[in-house]
Amino acid sequence: MKSGFTFLGKSALFVLGLSGWHAAHATEVIWANESGHAYPYLEEFDLSTGALIQQFLAPNLEARGLAGDDAGRGIEVLGNIIYYTSSASGKVFMTDATTHQDLGYAFDTGFHGIQSLSWDGEAFWLQGSFDAYRYSLDGVVLDHVANFQSSGTPVDPYFSELLNRRDYDGSIYYQGYLYQNKIGVFQNNGTLIRDITLPPVADPWFPRYVTDLSLINPAPVPEPSSVAMMAGGLAMLGGLAVRRKLPLLRRS
Repeated sequence: MKSGFTFLGKSALFVLGLSGWHAAHATEVIWANESGHAYPYLEEFDLSTGALIQQFLAPNLEARGLAGDDAGRGIEVLGNIIYYTSSASGKVFMTDATTHQDLGYAFDTGFHGIQSLSWDGEAFWLQGSFDAYRYSLDGVVLDHVANFQSSGTPVDPYFSELLNRRDYDGSIYYQGYLYQNKIGVFQNNGTLIRDITLPPVADPWFPRYVTDLSLINPAPVPEPSSVAMMAGGLAMLGGLAVRRKLPLLRRS
C-alpha cells in the first residue's frame, strides 16, 4: 500500500502517535527488530528485567518478502508508531505498536534493502549500501554521506547506531548481540554497565538475532506550516459538511 498518504491520513497518524506516547514509558522498554526466524519479528522488552512484553510478526506482507523469507533489519519507534525495514526492500514500513495494524509505508528509497535506522529527533538516518542518507518523514532526502563507515562527522552517534545494531539515549548505548539472548548497556566510552538477559527463543538452532534496537522516541511535532495546513484542511471539511446540510434544511 503506497503511503504517499492523503493529508488527512498523515494528520491521523500524527495524532495517533502523539496520543500513544508517554514519557515514563519511554525509558522503561526497548524495541527490537529480530530476524532469527528469517521473518522480521518486532519485539518489546522490559529494560529492567529483560522480560518479553510483546512479540509479533511484521504485518506488512511485502516486508516479509515475496518468498516469505525477508529478514528484519532496522527499527525506530516514534510515539506509538513503529517504523521498520527489511533486508530486501527499500521501503520504511509502519505499524501501530498497540494494535499491530499495518499502516503501509512512510516512503520508498528505491534501495535493495535498508540495513538499519536511526532517528536524530527530526529525521531518519538510514543505511543504503555503504552510504548514509538522512530522510524526512515524507521521504525527502535531506543529506547524504558517502562511505559513512570511515567518515568523521558531527552526526557520528547516529552512524554508530546504523553500524552496530544499537540505540543511544544521549548518555548510554543499548547494544544488540547477534545470536545471543541479551542486550548490552554501555557508557559513552564503551565501558559495559550491565547485560540485560532476554528470554530464549523457541528454536534452539536459531538464538535471538537482534538486528536493530529502538527506545521510544517522542512523536514528531509537525512544522508550523503543517499545523496551519492541518487546521485549514479540517476547516474546509467543516465547511463542506455545513454546505451539505444547508440544502436539506431548505427543503425541510
